Amino acid sequence: MAPNPITIHLSFNVQFRRAPATIRQVITTLQAAGHFTDPDRIYRARFSALTTSAIKTAFLRPERPDAAAAAAVDARQELDLKIGCSFTRLLTRQLVEGAKITFGEPRLTVISYGPCQTPTLSFCVERQRAIDAFVPRQYWEVEALFVFAIGRDPCLCSCC
Repeated sequence: MAPNPITIHLSFNVQFRRAPATIRQVITTLQAAGHFTDPDRIYRARFSALTTSAIKTAFLRPERPDAAAAAAVDARQELDLKIGCSFTRLLTRQLVEGAKITFGEPRLTVISYGPCQTPTLSFCVERQRAIDAFVPRQYWEVEALFVFAIGRDPCLCSCC
């Protein structure tokens, strides 16, 4: 455990990719307000499951915030933005006229690309196709009222 009881523990799920950058933001904000100015008293409880044992273990073995991981998040974000902007411009210049005809959208002005929106669009299309392909089937609801005689154990067989 961290050596001082007045230590900040920042807890984020390890699968949350932006966690190191978010932790750095929280630390910077707190330090700008005059809190937790001693970096040796700042720890991160890192866990990847929301279970009692995983969270307890994370707090028993805190880690130091990872500046390199936070910088990597910043680099990924900047690359995503630059690539997204560049590829959006390329797609728009090369394909927008054909897309207007193909999709019957004469007012279309931009074809946008983004590392997150592309898989998200795929999920949306997949879900819409499932909805469109849905064929309703007849189903039944069964309601039952069971009454048991006082003093008798409930019986689940048909012999009683």
